[in-house]
Amino acid sequence: MLRDTARRRPELVYEWLLPRAGRASGVTLGEAVKRLSPEQRAAVLAAR
Repeated sequence: MLRDTARRRPELVYEWLLPRAGRASGVTLGEAVKRLSPEQRAAVLAAR
């Protein structure tokens, strides 16, 4: 669901995922960040 939502609304996924990055599985994070900007992707992965 995150991957599909990120196609249309990457900002929404970024804002939702960032505070939860530490609890998300690696597969979930990998799929969710595919459509985010490089800056957003780096921030989410660093929050892990």
